[in-house]
Amino acid sequence: NYSSGSFDLNAYGDNFADFINLLQSERSELESYSYLSDLALLENAISKSHYAQDSQAFNINEYHDVLDGNVIFMLRPDVMILKCDYPVHELWHMHQTEDDVASVEKNKESYLIGIYRDQHKVYLCEIDSQVYQLVNLIKQGNSLGDIFTLLNDSSDINAALEYLIVHDWLRM
Repeated sequence: NYSSGSFDLNAYGDNFADFINLLQSERSELESYSYLSDLALLENAISKSHYAQDSQAFNINEYHDVLDGNVIFMLRPDVMILKCDYPVHELWHMHQTEDDVASVEKNKESYLIGIYRDQHKVYLCEIDSQVYQLVNLIKQGNSLGDIFTLLNDSSDINAALEYLIVHDWLRM
């Protein structure tokens, strides 16, 4: 009923969360598993991060003289962000060990998750709303000047930009 739309099995996960949402809308017995679509999104992002193309390290100091409002940053290919209704990143972390898995409590309206790779290992981290917003604006191709105009508060932008630089998520 819900084909992948691609002959590449690596792309099947792109629509899997939608498939789960469809099943949950049709079957009442799946109500207690409302986190599954978020988990499918997370697993797909982890897979894409793991298999993403490598990129060269970015040294912001090399570009200090050319940084102006027209600069357009890019993200490393392995960097992904998600906004989830459930703390699936915590659930995923708990399943990475052989310890008994406790339950995960939903205690916020949404969870902002960063997914990235260091060497050959994928990591997950919770990110704040400013980092999430900045990453989305970078993904949309906005220049640095446009980002400052759109977000208004330069202190938030500076803190989020510093986070991306320190964690080596940016490319030019």
